[in-house]
Order: sequence, then C-alpha cells, then structure tokens
Amino acid sequence: MIALLLMSSCEELPLQKNYSYDGEQIELETGITAYEWIKKRSDKFSWMLEAIDYAEMSSYYMQDSVKYTFLVIDDVALERWANNNGALEITDLDKEKVKSLIKYHIIKGQYSAYDKQCPIEPSFVKTLLAGEDGLLTMHCVKSSFPIYNAADGPVITSGNIMINATYANGSSPQRSSVTSNIITTNGVIHTFSDYCFYKRDVNYIPLF
Repeated sequence: MIALLLMSSCEELPLQKNYSYDGEQIELETGITAYEWIKKRSDKFSWMLEAIDYAEMSSYYMQDSVKYTFLVIDDVALERWANNNGALEITDLDKEKVKSLIKYHIIKGQYSAYDKQCPIEPSFVKTLLAGEDGLLTMHCVKSSFPIYNAADGPVITSGNIMINATYANGSSPQRSSVTSNIITTNGVIHTFSDYCFYKRDVNYIPLF
C-alpha cells in the first residue's frame, strides 16, 4: 500500500524542466608574452613590472624565441622587500640588487604541471643568477593533502609549484605558488605571495 501511494504521488509531480548548460573550456594558453600578462595584471603586479623595467630585464619577458619559467611576485611582497632593504620604492634600491632578485626568479626552460614538465621531487634547476646564490630547487606538488603554513594556514597544493622545499636547498625558505601554470608564448608563469632567495645556512647573508 505504501509503495502504491508513493507511486501515485510521484505521478502527480510535474516533470523537471531541462536547462541548457554552456560548458566553457579552460584556456591553458594565454597567447601573450609574460611581460604582457604581468602588465595586464598591474593591479596586483605593478611592483614586479617596475622592478623588471628598472633592472633592464624586460627583454627576457618580452621575447618569444626562448622558453623560461617566470616566478612572479605580488605587490605586497615586493613592497615589503623594498622596505626591509631601507627603500620606499623599487627605484630607490641599488639596480644590481634588483637585477639579482629578478634573475633568481627566471628559470631556464619551461617547468609546469602539464606534460610532466616539472619534477615531482625537489630538483635543482638553472636560474639566470650565476654562482651559489642562484641555487634553486622546484617541484610540482602531486598530493591532495593540505600543506600547513604557519602564516596562512592549511592550503591544498596539488598541482602547485614549490620552490626550495624545506631541507631541499640549505636553509632557503620554502615558497608555494599562489597561481600556477599560466602558459605564455615564451614560457610559463607561477605567481607567489613572497619572494624566493637562496640561503646556505642560518648564518648566511642572502645576496638580495
């Protein structure tokens, strides 16, 4: 009896309407250079753009014949870096110091989470900064488990790019990308909320 009642009540319900859904494909390719992408996002990366121009490094971001991996730092982090170095503006800093910062954040070759371009274990890659101060490790995080950061709390980082994972490069601080795998005509962009640098041990003075 209960089954019959349920069946009869279901018959009285109006049929569900069909709603059309227009799917949208995610575009991995931006079709523009790294410089153009940063310029389009000047609301968040104006300090980065100014640092690139001031250091006379814009040609690396504008060209499209060589692939690079660009680590792009947001305004808050770069302003804090400038202030910590006793400056109010990027242009108040020594140009060579700014150039060293930019060189460290450009990696030779394209490393993204796509097509197994980036290693899943911390590996050394070549930055444009020569010598020991240019040492940098990176890897692509393939875990769905959260990684805990004392400042920001737990974040899910699967597919993120990790720079200088803890113990992978001396005492260099670990940095996790905020946005990853932005493909440009001259490589790939990963954005960060803090700058990266090499530190051999606790007593080592970073170059920039």
